[in-house]
Amino acid sequence: MTAPLTPIPGLRRTVLYETAVAIYQRHRQSELGVCGACGQPAPCPARHHAALVISSTGTDPEPLEERSSPTYSGWQVGGRGRPLDESALMYERDSD
Repeated sequence: MTAPLTPIPGLRRTVLYETAVAIYQRHRQSELGVCGACGQPAPCPARHHAALVISSTGTDPEPLEERSSPTYSGWQVGGRGRPLDESALMYERDSD
């Protein structure tokens, strides 16, 4: 049995905590039993480590599951169904 963690004061107001929450929310288990973000067996190492950071503040990570991450829409780089043409990304000053 492990001893309970002593909360780290001030950790909730840091970029580390906000990043851990974002990683925890993004790396969820899919219907196949693997992480939907990285494909590793769930719970993946990224989610596990993010949960440790969140728990270090004295916060239970489970309620954070309810928040949804932002949904992005639009076309992929290169357009729909076309491969990326790297020459189109070069600036005039970069070409010789």
